[in-house]
Amino acid sequence: MVARTSCCVTGACRFFEGRAVGLLVSRSARFLRVGVPLLRYHRQNNSQTWSRAHSARPIKGGETLRLSKREITDACALHAVIDQCRVVRIGAVDEEGVFVVPVNFGYEWREVEGPGDVMEYDSDVLLEDRADVDEGKLEAPESRPELTLYIHSSKDGRKARLFSRGANVAVEMDIDMGNIVGDSACAYSRAYRSIMGVGYIEPVEDFAEKQYALQLIMEHMAPDASAEFEPKAIERTGVFRIAVREFTGKERLP
Repeated sequence: MVARTSCCVTGACRFFEGRAVGLLVSRSARFLRVGVPLLRYHRQNNSQTWSRAHSARPIKGGETLRLSKREITDACALHAVIDQCRVVRIGAVDEEGVFVVPVNFGYEWREVEGPGDVMEYDSDVLLEDRADVDEGKLEAPESRPELTLYIHSSKDGRKARLFSRGANVAVEMDIDMGNIVGDSACAYSRAYRSIMGVGYIEPVEDFAEKQYALQLIMEHMAPDASAEFEPKAIERTGVFRIAVREFTGKERLP
Protein backbone atom coordinates (compact mmCIF):
# COMPACT_ATOMS: atom_id res chain seq x y z
CA MET A 1 0.00 0.00 0.00
CA VAL A 2 1.39 3.35 -0.97
CA ALA A 3 1.79 5.59 2.01
CA ARG A 4 0.70 9.13 1.48
CA THR A 5 1.90 12.17 3.26
CA SER A 6 1.09 15.85 3.03
CA CYS A 7 3.24 18.88 2.77
CA CYS A 8 2.82 22.43 1.60
CA VAL A 9 3.35 23.05 -2.10
CA THR A 10 5.81 25.84 -1.54
CA GLY A 11 7.80 23.76 0.93
CA ALA A 12 7.95 20.93 -1.57
CA CYS A 13 9.24 23.30 -4.22
CA ARG A 14 12.13 24.37 -2.02
CA PHE A 15 13.04 20.79 -1.14
CA PHE A 16 12.85 19.54 -4.72
CA GLU A 17 14.92 22.45 -6.00
CA GLY A 18 17.70 21.61 -3.55
CA ARG A 19 17.50 17.84 -3.65
CA ALA A 20 16.11 16.71 -6.96
CA VAL A 21 17.30 19.03 -9.72
CA GLY A 22 17.06 17.03 -12.91
CA LEU A 23 15.95 13.96 -10.99
CA LEU A 24 13.59 11.63 -12.81
CA VAL A 25 10.45 10.48 -11.06
CA SER A 26 8.19 7.61 -12.06
CA ARG A 27 4.99 8.33 -13.92
CA SER A 28 3.08 6.65 -11.10
CA ALA A 29 4.25 9.36 -8.72
CA ARG A 30 1.15 11.55 -8.82
CA PHE A 31 1.53 15.16 -7.80
CA LEU A 32 -1.57 17.17 -7.19
CA ARG A 33 -1.40 20.83 -8.07
CA VAL A 34 -3.82 22.71 -5.85
CA GLY A 35 -4.61 26.22 -7.00
CA VAL A 36 -1.06 27.52 -7.45
CA PRO A 37 0.92 26.31 -10.52
CA LEU A 38 4.16 25.71 -8.65
CA LEU A 39 5.00 22.32 -10.12
CA ARG A 40 5.22 21.67 -13.85
CA TYR A 41 6.39 18.62 -15.71
CA HIS A 42 7.78 18.07 -19.17
CA ARG A 43 8.33 14.96 -21.25
CA GLN A 44 11.92 13.93 -21.79
CA ASN A 45 12.92 12.04 -24.94
CA ASN A 46 9.47 10.39 -25.24
CA SER A 47 10.44 7.92 -22.52
CA GLN A 48 8.22 6.41 -19.84
CA THR A 49 9.55 8.79 -17.25
CA TRP A 50 8.86 12.38 -16.39
CA SER A 51 11.40 14.96 -15.34
CA ARG A 52 10.51 18.02 -13.34
CA ALA A 53 10.51 21.42 -15.02
CA HIS A 54 11.34 23.98 -12.39
CA SER A 55 8.69 26.46 -11.42
CA ALA A 56 9.71 30.07 -11.36
CA ARG A 57 11.30 30.79 -8.02
CA PRO A 58 13.65 33.75 -7.60
CA ILE A 59 16.37 32.96 -5.09
CA LYS A 60 20.08 33.49 -4.92
CA GLY A 61 22.20 31.07 -6.85
CA GLY A 62 25.06 29.05 -5.42
CA GLU A 63 27.44 32.02 -5.44
CA THR A 64 26.58 35.37 -3.90
CA LEU A 65 27.30 38.66 -5.61
CA ARG A 66 30.83 39.92 -5.07
CA LEU A 67 29.57 43.43 -4.31
CA SER A 68 26.52 42.78 -2.18
CA LYS A 69 25.83 46.50 -1.88
CA ARG A 70 24.78 46.48 -5.55
CA GLU A 71 22.36 43.59 -5.23
CA ILE A 72 18.67 44.34 -5.74
CA THR A 73 16.76 42.39 -3.12
CA ASP A 74 13.43 44.19 -2.93
CA ALA A 75 10.75 42.31 -4.87
CA CYS A 76 9.10 45.51 -6.12
CA ALA A 77 12.44 46.80 -7.41
CA LEU A 78 13.14 43.50 -9.19
CA HIS A 79 9.69 43.62 -10.76
CA ALA A 80 10.30 47.20 -11.91
CA VAL A 81 13.54 46.23 -13.68
CA ILE A 82 11.83 43.40 -15.57
CA ASP A 83 8.93 45.65 -16.49
CA GLN A 84 11.25 48.30 -17.96
CA CYS A 85 13.29 45.84 -20.04
CA ARG A 86 12.07 45.06 -23.54
CA VAL A 87 14.63 42.44 -24.55
CA VAL A 88 15.80 39.28 -22.80
CA ARG A 89 19.01 37.55 -23.89
CA ILE A 90 18.80 33.78 -23.70
CA GLY A 91 21.94 31.67 -23.46
CA ALA A 92 21.81 27.98 -24.29
CA VAL A 93 23.93 25.03 -25.40
CA ASP A 94 23.16 22.61 -28.23
CA GLU A 95 25.15 20.13 -30.29
CA GLU A 96 26.95 22.97 -32.09
CA GLY A 97 28.00 24.76 -28.91
CA VAL A 98 27.01 27.83 -26.92
CA PHE A 99 24.79 30.57 -28.36
CA VAL A 100 22.90 33.65 -27.20
CA VAL A 101 19.74 35.11 -28.74
CA PRO A 102 18.10 38.46 -27.90
CA VAL A 103 14.30 38.36 -28.10
CA ASN A 104 11.24 40.33 -27.09
CA PHE A 105 9.28 38.81 -24.26
CA GLY A 106 6.18 38.88 -22.13
CA TYR A 107 6.08 37.79 -18.54
CA GLU A 108 4.02 36.70 -15.56
CA TRP A 109 4.96 37.90 -12.09
CA ARG A 110 3.18 36.43 -9.08
CA GLU A 111 3.64 37.20 -5.42
CA VAL A 112 3.40 33.99 -3.39
CA GLU A 113 2.74 34.56 0.29
CA GLY A 114 2.99 32.15 3.21
CA PRO A 115 3.15 28.36 3.07
CA GLY A 116 0.69 28.03 0.19
CA ASP A 117 -1.75 25.21 -0.42
CA VAL A 118 -1.46 21.60 0.68
CA MET A 119 -0.57 18.84 -1.75
CA GLU A 120 -0.19 15.10 -1.45
CA TYR A 121 2.51 12.96 -2.98
CA ASP A 122 3.22 9.26 -3.26
CA SER A 123 6.04 7.88 -1.13
CA ASP A 124 7.56 6.04 -4.12
CA VAL A 125 8.94 9.29 -5.53
CA LEU A 126 12.65 8.82 -6.15
CA LEU A 127 14.31 11.40 -3.91
CA GLU A 128 17.86 11.63 -2.68
CA ASP A 129 18.40 11.83 1.07
CA ARG A 130 14.81 10.95 1.91
CA ALA A 131 15.94 10.59 5.52
CA ASP A 132 16.07 14.38 5.62
CA VAL A 133 12.30 14.50 5.27
CA ASP A 134 10.40 14.13 8.52
CA GLU A 135 7.19 12.34 7.52
CA GLY A 136 6.78 14.65 4.57
CA LYS A 137 6.68 17.78 6.69
CA LEU A 138 8.84 20.41 5.07
CA GLU A 139 9.65 23.87 6.33
CA ALA A 140 7.71 26.51 4.43
CA PRO A 141 9.91 29.03 2.62
CA GLU A 142 9.59 32.77 2.99
CA SER A 143 7.17 34.54 0.70
CA ARG A 144 8.64 35.23 -2.72
CA PRO A 145 7.70 36.22 -6.25
CA GLU A 146 7.54 33.83 -9.19
CA LEU A 147 8.66 34.68 -12.71
CA THR A 148 7.66 33.08 -16.01
CA LEU A 149 8.85 34.46 -19.36
CA TYR A 150 7.20 33.90 -22.73
CA ILE A 151 8.91 34.33 -26.10
CA HIS A 152 7.94 33.60 -29.69
CA SER A 153 9.77 32.73 -32.89
CA SER A 154 9.58 30.78 -36.09
CA LYS A 155 9.26 27.04 -35.64
CA ASP A 156 12.39 26.60 -37.77
CA GLY A 157 16.00 27.40 -37.00
CA ARG A 158 18.61 26.61 -34.40
CA LYS A 159 16.95 28.03 -31.31
CA ALA A 160 13.54 26.62 -32.19
CA ARG A 161 14.97 23.12 -32.62
CA LEU A 162 16.59 23.22 -29.19
CA PHE A 163 13.78 24.99 -27.35
CA SER A 164 11.19 22.59 -28.80
CA ARG A 165 12.99 19.72 -27.09
CA GLY A 166 13.18 21.56 -23.77
CA ALA A 167 16.47 22.91 -22.44
CA ASN A 168 18.19 24.57 -19.51
CA VAL A 169 18.90 28.21 -20.31
CA ALA A 170 20.41 31.37 -18.83
CA VAL A 171 18.59 34.69 -19.09
CA GLU A 172 19.82 38.29 -18.90
CA MET A 173 18.11 41.65 -19.24
CA ASP A 174 19.34 45.13 -18.41
CA ILE A 175 18.60 48.84 -18.41
CA ASP A 176 21.36 51.12 -19.70
CA MET A 177 21.44 54.31 -17.62
CA GLY A 178 24.38 56.14 -19.18
CA ASN A 179 27.97 56.90 -18.26
CA ILE A 180 29.39 57.41 -14.81
CA VAL A 181 32.15 60.01 -15.18
CA GLY A 182 35.20 60.67 -13.06
CA ASP A 183 38.52 62.45 -12.86
CA SER A 184 40.44 59.55 -14.44
CA ALA A 185 39.80 56.80 -16.96
CA CYS A 186 39.57 54.20 -14.18
CA ALA A 187 36.81 56.21 -12.52
CA TYR A 188 34.56 55.93 -15.57
CA SER A 189 31.90 53.23 -15.60
CA ARG A 190 28.38 52.56 -16.81
CA ALA A 191 25.19 52.94 -14.78
CA TYR A 192 22.74 50.07 -15.11
CA ARG A 193 20.14 47.83 -13.57
CA SER A 194 20.15 44.18 -14.58
CA ILE A 195 18.59 40.77 -14.02
CA MET A 196 20.44 37.48 -14.50
CA GLY A 197 19.04 34.02 -13.94
CA VAL A 198 18.64 30.43 -15.03
CA GLY A 199 15.59 28.38 -15.90
CA TYR A 200 14.00 25.81 -18.16
CA ILE A 201 12.48 26.55 -21.57
CA GLU A 202 9.86 24.40 -23.27
CA PRO A 203 7.31 24.81 -26.05
CA VAL A 204 3.74 25.94 -25.44
CA GLU A 205 1.43 23.60 -27.34
CA ASP A 206 -1.99 24.53 -25.98
CA PHE A 207 -3.73 27.00 -28.30
CA ALA A 208 -5.29 29.05 -25.50
CA GLU A 209 -1.98 29.40 -23.67
CA LYS A 210 -0.22 30.37 -26.92
CA GLN A 211 -2.78 33.11 -27.48
CA TYR A 212 -2.38 34.27 -23.88
CA ALA A 213 1.43 34.28 -24.18
CA LEU A 214 1.39 36.27 -27.43
CA GLN A 215 -0.93 38.79 -25.83
CA LEU A 216 1.51 39.18 -22.92
CA ILE A 217 4.35 39.74 -25.39
CA MET A 218 2.38 42.40 -27.26
CA GLU A 219 1.29 44.15 -24.07
CA HIS A 220 4.86 44.30 -22.83
CA MET A 221 6.39 45.36 -26.15
CA ALA A 222 3.68 47.82 -27.24
CA PRO A 223 1.23 48.40 -24.36
CA ASP A 224 -0.85 50.96 -26.26
CA ALA A 225 -1.21 48.92 -29.43
CA SER A 226 -4.49 47.30 -30.40
CA ALA A 227 -3.67 43.96 -31.96
CA GLU A 228 -5.66 40.88 -32.80
CA PHE A 229 -4.22 37.46 -33.55
CA GLU A 230 -5.50 35.32 -36.39
CA PRO A 231 -5.91 31.65 -35.41
CA LYS A 232 -3.79 30.46 -38.35
CA ALA A 233 -0.98 32.83 -37.35
CA ILE A 234 -1.06 31.52 -33.79
CA GLU A 235 -0.88 27.92 -35.01
CA ARG A 236 2.20 28.50 -37.15
CA THR A 237 4.06 30.55 -34.52
CA GLY A 238 6.46 28.93 -32.11
CA VAL A 239 5.76 30.02 -28.53
CA PHE A 240 8.01 29.05 -25.62
CA ARG A 241 7.74 29.30 -21.86
CA ILE A 242 10.72 29.87 -19.55
CA ALA A 243 10.20 28.92 -15.93
CA VAL A 244 12.89 31.04 -14.29
CA ARG A 245 14.28 28.92 -11.49
CA GLU A 246 16.75 31.38 -9.98
CA PHE A 247 17.56 35.01 -10.61
CA THR A 248 19.32 37.96 -9.04
CA GLY A 249 19.18 41.69 -9.63
CA LYS A 250 22.09 44.11 -9.62
CA GLU A 251 22.45 47.85 -10.09
CA ARG A 252 25.00 50.61 -10.31
CA LEU A 253 23.40 54.01 -10.18
CA PRO A 254 24.79 57.31 -11.50
